[in-house]
Amino acid sequence: MKKIILVAIIFFSLISFGQVYKVEYFDSLNTKVKKDVNYKKVTFEKIGKNFKVSTYEKGILSNASIYSDSLKWKNILKDIEYYKNGKVSKIENYKDFDIFNKETTTFYENGKNKSIFSYERNKDKQNILILKSYWDNKGLQKVVEGNGVYEIIVDPEIIITGNIKEGKQEGVWKSNTSKFPYLIEEYSNGVFISGTRYVSDKDSIVYKELDVMASPKKKMFDFANEINSKIKYNKTDITEGKIEIEFFIDENGKIKSPSIIKGINSEFDTSFLKAIVNCQDWNPSVSRGKKIILKIRYPFMFKFYIE
Repeated sequence: MKKIILVAIIFFSLISFGQVYKVEYFDSLNTKVKKDVNYKKVTFEKIGKNFKVSTYEKGILSNASIYSDSLKWKNILKDIEYYKNGKVSKIENYKDFDIFNKETTTFYENGKNKSIFSYERNKDKQNILILKSYWDNKGLQKVVEGNGVYEIIVDPEIIITGNIKEGKQEGVWKSNTSKFPYLIEEYSNGVFISGTRYVSDKDSIVYKELDVMASPKKKMFDFANEINSKIKYNKTDITEGKIEIEFFIDENGKIKSPSIIKGINSEFDTSFLKAIVNCQDWNPSVSRGKKIILKIRYPFMFKFYIE
């Protein structure tokens, strides 16, 4: 009799632990649809007192988030990302439901530990990396309790290495090779001071910021108005709508390859694309002294007035 009761209790606890109570499906335009189109699926589960939202992309689990509130979905506790092989790539544990206050643990694709870190804001409102632990891809722990040597992959060909002291970047950091381009950066108590990108024996670029995001040469409000002034659309069958667009800003600040992610209708979407291509240039993105291509996704809200 005791065994029967025990089995019943265990069975009950299992079915109540991870019970899916809602499933949503989305197509390639991120529009909710009624049936599974094998693009994106989102499941909602009740786990104890908390709630879990899992996202599958083409049948593969890509992300799972755990919340304490089933209605507002704002009290986030944990966010988990996965590699395509099913292993966890990153776990973010949030403190006080604050998306800016979290500890992140990362893993290599084989499942082994990679790093444990967080960020803190200093008095100048700068985000400072606080590194607790780091293991290289051979499994050797190089940062222990906030002290050791760390390496940052800038791109597939450039890795810079330097010291971590009490969790923060300190001193001079250098590329792991003298092959051009070669980087040297200086940090003090976690704060980036300056860097130099050596392009050749004769050419170098000094940078005071690690990353500068692409931006319109005018304000974003003026950029939106410029698009609006170039749109030619005379129909009055709709009164308002939202269009989401994706485009690239190249190294020269040119708008390239705009595409509609979520549109209003074919005629308006076509006019919108023609308008944005003819807009003014942007200030390009710059990473460690090098101009780079940046992909941007941006939503625009429209209201249509009949004159």
